[in-house]
Amino acid sequence: MKPYIQLEIDETFVGKPLREFLLSLGVGKKVIYEKSVEKKLRIDDILVYSEYRISKPSLLKIELDTYQMSYLSDDTITIAYEDDDFIIVDKPTNLLVHSDGVNTDSLSYRVNSYFQRKGYFIEVLPAHRIDKETSGLVIFSKHFLSLSYVSSLFEFNKVKKVYECIVEGQIKKRQDTIEIPLDFNKELQRMSYSKRGKEAYTEYKLMETGLEMSRLEVMIKTGRTHQIRAHMLAIGHPVMGDIIYGKPSNRLYLHCKELTFDSFRNHLRIESKSAAPF
Repeated sequence: MKPYIQLEIDETFVGKPLREFLLSLGVGKKVIYEKSVEKKLRIDDILVYSEYRISKPSLLKIELDTYQMSYLSDDTITIAYEDDDFIIVDKPTNLLVHSDGVNTDSLSYRVNSYFQRKGYFIEVLPAHRIDKETSGLVIFSKHFLSLSYVSSLFEFNKVKKVYECIVEGQIKKRQDTIEIPLDFNKELQRMSYSKRGKEAYTEYKLMETGLEMSRLEVMIKTGRTHQIRAHMLAIGHPVMGDIIYGKPSNRLYLHCKELTFDSFRNHLRIESKSAAPF
């Protein structure tokens, strides 16, 4: 018997199509359509489609696909939070979230190795990514429904993302908002200001400062590539250890320390934190 996810449908959705219940959970229309066509939806153990009208409070089962890795990683992972739908993992610096096709090792590989050692053979996928050099929190979804849900949260800026970094030089302003559109500069081979670039908003608060460095708490309202790194360079204070936007060091001093969002099933607040390792 194939594994499945089980969800309770209450009286609120009686008389409505199953599609509306799934949409209320933040599941995308495309995903709902695909699972309906693939015949993976059952209510009270009876095969149904997305347009099926719910007649009473029911139990929905959705079949999940399985896969098995050829070999497993021995590397451990640091778990910051876990429930039935998500696991939030603290990524070390200099580790890719996804494999680049050259190196097998990645945070995704380690996370899936962890689950397969526990006998869980559903592919666990990252809902977003942070740069290889950046350390900190990454959300992984345990099934396609929670992945669709949290992806929509990121798309509509409903995930609070807080970083901590050390930048070069002494920042004068206690707090500020950087609003500089960014685009990839082919000549410089990095992100930089462009009138035709995408909007990017970065807020920072000064935590401490010295003559040669400043420690900041940073919150991003958009998720552009290298956003914090490019914005810090734009105001004359590149992140310490940044080999692309500043000067190389033993590491990039940038860490995702807090992720806050609503849970998949009951929309209770999830707040996950990780102390900066520098």
